[in-house]
Amino acid sequence: MDNFGTVNPTMTTIAQDVSVKSAGSRRTVGFMTACSIVIANIIGTGIFTSLGFQLLEIHSGFALVMLWVVGGGAALCGALCYGELSAALPRSGGEYHFLSQIYHPALGFMAGFVSATVGFAAPIALAAMAFGKYFNGVFGFGSPVVLSFAIVWAVALFHLANLRLGGAFQNLWTIVKLLLIGALIAAGFIVEPKQGITFLPQAGDTMSIFSGAFAVALVYVMYSYSGWNASSYIISEVKQPEKNVPRSLLAGTLIVIAAYVFLNAIFLATTPQEEMRGQLEVGLIAGKHIFGANGGRLVGAVICLGLISTVSSMTWIGPRVTMSMGEDHWLLRLLGHKNKQGIPTNAIILQLLIVNLLLLTRSFEDVVRYTQFSLLICSLLAVIGVIVLRFTHPEIRRPYRVWGYPLPPIVFSLITIWMLIYLLCYNPLRGKTPPSLRMKTNWRFLECGDMSPLLKARTFPRTPKHERFHLPKLQDRWRTNPPWKTCGALSVMVALATALGISAHENPQIAPRAIATVAGPNDIARFLAGMPVPEDSPLAPLTRDPAWQEHSAYFEKEFSKLNLR
Repeated sequence: MDNFGTVNPTMTTIAQDVSVKSAGSRRTVGFMTACSIVIANIIGTGIFTSLGFQLLEIHSGFALVMLWVVGGGAALCGALCYGELSAALPRSGGEYHFLSQIYHPALGFMAGFVSATVGFAAPIALAAMAFGKYFNGVFGFGSPVVLSFAIVWAVALFHLANLRLGGAFQNLWTIVKLLLIGALIAAGFIVEPKQGITFLPQAGDTMSIFSGAFAVALVYVMYSYSGWNASSYIISEVKQPEKNVPRSLLAGTLIVIAAYVFLNAIFLATTPQEEMRGQLEVGLIAGKHIFGANGGRLVGAVICLGLISTVSSMTWIGPRVTMSMGEDHWLLRLLGHKNKQGIPTNAIILQLLIVNLLLLTRSFEDVVRYTQFSLLICSLLAVIGVIVLRFTHPEIRRPYRVWGYPLPPIVFSLITIWMLIYLLCYNPLRGKTPPSLRMKTNWRFLECGDMSPLLKARTFPRTPKHERFHLPKLQDRWRTNPPWKTCGALSVMVALATALGISAHENPQIAPRAIATVAGPNDIARFLAGMPVPEDSPLAPLTRDPAWQEHSAYFEKEFSKLNLR
C-alpha cells in the first residue's frame, strides 16, 4: 500500500466508532493551515536562547549543527508515528483519543486531564509573558503583564469568532514568522567578516557527538522541537485528515528542522563563541553582529511577532482535547458544547480562564516544569502505540503507514526514555540530585494518584510471574478506583503549583527573578515528600513553616517504618 493511499471504505469497529464521533465536526482546515499550526507550535524562544548553554561543553561547529539535526530527526520520527495514528484513528483529541483507543480509557482520561488543565494553558501563559517582555523591550511602552493579558484575550477572541477567521489569523502570523526568520538567515549569509568556524567533520568530532554533554544538550534541543504533533489535536476539523494530517506533521517538522539548522549555523558563523557562551539571549547578541548596534532590537522584534502565532496555535488546539473529553464523558458534557459554527466555545473559555489564573499568579513556569514528565510519558505511550496497534488490531485500515517501520518508533522511544531518566535523576538547573526511595515513590504518587499500593508493594517479596496483574485485572482495579481519584490527585498538583506562585507573588523577596531560580521538579517532589530542599531553592523559606515541619516529621516516621520492615 502507498504511504498516502486511498481510504478503503470498509472500516473496522474502532474506525467506525471514531468516524461517528467526529462526524459532527466541520472540516474547514486545509493542508496549509494544518502545516502552519505545526510550525507555529514548534518555533518559540528556544531556538534563540539555547545555543549559549550548548557552547559551554561543545565547541565543534559540526557537533553543534548535528545536535539540531539529531533532535530534528527524533521529532520527525515522532511526527511519522503520529501520522499513522491520525490516519488510522481520525478524531480530534491527540493523546487523549489515541491512548483511550489503544490501551484503555483510563489512561486516555489521565492524559486528557493533564492536557486540558495545564498542558496547553501553561505554555500559552509562558509564551504570552515572553511576548510582553520582548514587546516592551523592543517598542519601549506597555507593561509586560498587561501586554501578556492583551495578547491572550485578543487571540482567544479571534478563535471564538469564526473558524475561517481563526485559520486566516493563524496563517498570517505563521507566514510573518517564517519571513522574518528567513530574512534573519539571509542577512547572516551576507554579513562580513565570518568567524573562523567550520561545519565539516574534524578530528575529535565523533567523540563530541558521543559524549555525555551532547546527550544532555539533546534534552533541551528536544524541548525546542516540542509541538511537532500539533495538527493531531484537530483531526476532526481537517479536510481529508487521512492525507493532510500526516503530510502537515511531516512538512511542518521538516521546515522547522531546516530553519533551526540554518539559524544556529548563522549564529555560529557571525558571532564569536566567547560572547555567546553561557548567555541566555543568544539571538539578541547575534543580532548586533548581523545588523549592527540596533540588531538586538530587530531580533527581539522577530521573536516578539513570532510568538503571536505560537499563542494562536495553542489557543486553537488545546480546547479540542477538552471538547473530545466532553463528548465522551457525561459529567463533562458542557465542555463538549459547540456553537453553530462548530467552535468549542466553553472549552476555549475554560482554557482562557486557566491561562489568566496562571498569569495572575505567575506560576506558569513552575507548572510547565511540573507537568513535563507526564506529557513526555503520554507522547512516549502514543508512539509505542503504533507498534501495539499493529499487533492488537492489524485489521484496521491505515491510509498512511510509518516509513521505515519499526525504526521511527524505536528511535523516538529511546530518546524520550533518556529524557525521562534525565528528568528523574537530575535537576536540569542545579545539577545531579542523589536518587532516593522517597523521591522515586513521590514521583509515582504524582503520576498515579495513590501511593499506598506502592508502599505496600515494597514490603513483600517479588510477585511470581504467574500471579502478576494482567489487563483484565487492571481494568477491574480501575473500576474500584474511579476517575475522580485521579482527577483529585491531579487537581491537588495544579493547586499546589498555583499556591507556590501566589506565595512568590506576595513575597517578592522569595520570588524567582530569573529562570535559574525557579523551583525544578525535583525540588517540588522533595518538598511534597517532606524532604529538605537546597538553600537556594525558592521553596526553602516555605520549609520553615511549622505546618510543613509537622508534615515532614510524619513522612519521616512513616518511611522509617517502611525501612524497618
